[in-house]
Parts: sequence; C-alpha cells; structure tokens
Amino acid sequence: IMLADSPPSSVHDPVVVALPPVVNTMTVLPPVPIGMGEKRHAVVICKKTRWRFEAERLGNDGVTLRDDELEQVLLSRNIDPLPLKLKDEEQRKMEDDIVNQLRDGGFSVGMEYVSSLPSRIPPCSLVVTAGGDGTFLAAASLLMDSTPVVGINTDPVGSEGHLCVGGKNRPKELMKMVLDKDTKWTTRSRIKVTVHGGKCKYGQPLLALNEVFVGEKDSAKVSYYDISIDGSPAQRQKSSGFIASSASGSSAWYSSINRVLPDTVSDVIASLRSMGISIPIPDSVAEEVATKLNDSLIQSPHSNDLLFSVREPIFNKTFAPSPCKGKATRISLRSRCSNANLVLDGSRHIDFDYGTVVTLEIDPAFALTTLL
Repeated sequence: IMLADSPPSSVHDPVVVALPPVVNTMTVLPPVPIGMGEKRHAVVICKKTRWRFEAERLGNDGVTLRDDELEQVLLSRNIDPLPLKLKDEEQRKMEDDIVNQLRDGGFSVGMEYVSSLPSRIPPCSLVVTAGGDGTFLAAASLLMDSTPVVGINTDPVGSEGHLCVGGKNRPKELMKMVLDKDTKWTTRSRIKVTVHGGKCKYGQPLLALNEVFVGEKDSAKVSYYDISIDGSPAQRQKSSGFIASSASGSSAWYSSINRVLPDTVSDVIASLRSMGISIPIPDSVAEEVATKLNDSLIQSPHSNDLLFSVREPIFNKTFAPSPCKGKATRISLRSRCSNANLVLDGSRHIDFDYGTVVTLEIDPAFALTTLL
C-alpha cells in the first residue's frame, strides 16, 4: 500500500512512497481452556460508577472522600446524592454476585476497575466485564489472545448492553452458561491498528472491537489526509473525519452515520416525480424503504469485512468525489492534519499529527471469543 508524501500534480496522480514495514511487537498467547486444568483464574473488570468517580475526583491529595463527605459536597452543589449512591450500591451488589458465582465455579478471582487497567490484561482463563458496553469495549481492546470474554450488563436502565450476554436481561446462572460444554462460543472480529511514525504510547498492534475514528481533535476543524483503500493509489481527502468499523461496530456509530430517515426517502421520491419520472408507489412506503436500507447496514459480528464511512466529505474542483462508504480489506491513511488523533472505541486516543501513517485491517487471528 502506498501513500502520497509530497503534493501530486493532480488529485489522482499516484506520486507515492512505500509505507514502512509493519513490526508486530506483541506475542499472541493461546488461551487457557475454561473446562480444563485445576487452576482456573478469572479477571472481573468493573466500571467505575459516578459515585466512586466523584469521591476520587473531589478528594484532596489523592484521598478518596468518605460517603458522608461526598454527600455533603454534592448537596452543596445542588446535586441529589441519593440516585448516585443507589446506583453505586446496585453495582457493588452485582459485582459481589459475579465474584461469588465464579468462586463457586472453582475460579480464583481478580478484580480491576476499567479506568485502572494495565496496558494488557494478564493471562487468565476467563474475563468477565461488570458494566455496560463501554466496559466490554475497554476490556476487549486490551486482550490480545482468544481468552473468552463475557459481558454482564449491571445497569440495564442506563446501558443497552448490546455486547453483553442477554443485553438488558442479564443471565441468572452465569457459571452454568460459561462451563456448560454445550455452550456455543462465538467470535467477534476486531480491527488491527498499526501506527507508523508519530507518538504512540501503547504497545502495537492495537485492537478496536467497534470502530476507529480518524480526525482533528477540534471537531469544527476540517480533517485532511491521504487515503489508500486496498492498495489503490492514495487520494487526498478533506472531511469531518473518517471512521473504520468492524462488523460488531456496524450497529453502533457506523449505523448512526449512515442511517437513512423516512423523510430523506420521501424527498428522493418527490424529486424523481418533479423530474417527470413516474414512481407508482405510495408515499407511505418511505418508512419501509428506510428500514430496509438501515437493516442492511448491520453485519454478522464474526464477518471479516472492514467497513468505512467518511463524515461530511468536501467535494469541489480541488477534491474530486471519492467513495464515502463501503467495505475494504486494508485501509491506510497518512495525516495532513494539524492536531488530530485516532480514537479507538471512543476511549483510547493516539496522536495522528502531520506525517503519521495508520494501517487498519481485520485480522482473524485477533478475533474476540465471547457469548452473544
């Protein structure tokens, strides 16, 4: 894959330079089978509730506020502490229940807050997330092998739990499901992200379960980059940002960007009629058409397709129209931005300043093992 390094004579002239070789510094370890061996260890990754977060943030010199102290501080700011405290108590109750089930199933258990995770999850037999989709995504990004991950939605009121077992209806018998030999595990494809040049504080390759966003940190500023899709000559592109999505992410941000509204379908039908093109269908079909189009955006979670979408592209005499949505095997971008970043699953930020190159691809070797 080649990307432009100096201005071409025209938008499409392939004045290119080879990308640096990909150096994989991460050893992929095989998982420990859940049903084998006497020593089974599970890591439970918990979200940090607003109550716990504020107790730490509002404390002095790194000392966490006691519950009574936090209540007084919140009241002084006209914030009702009761809802926050009740949610925290429910979260703790769920965490205790998960840990007890794991121990009853013969696991030793370690616990980590999602905000305090190391750069990689240590070797274990099973990872359980206690939170919502955000907690699951954070855990998935730090797991480099096929160790099974099970998400438990501890806040069905506040979280959709799309990535968690049962969604909003959390399972009552977690261990029975995990240890049952008839349980059918599945895989979710992940995006392998390799950064060439620039500043990256994380070990490589990086992994994203849902999507990778590329763009300026200032959302009102135009993002400028060269892009090569599946080895094609690089094209200059300006937009509000670029998103690459896995199949799992096709129901998340990618879907929101590309969703078609019934009003849009109605406008298209009306425009065709104004041009004298007869459309023998009722206006009421607009909603049905929109639904069918939107449903087609969603992919099977284990699909190896790499989806992409360009947000508000700029097309003019300088920047010719180019594909704004589609599927690819490998995508490379070279930054021409002033102060941009890569954002993996909405949480990990990596500088993507001028000259930095990123390669995005789906590698089946990094598929995540989980339950639907």
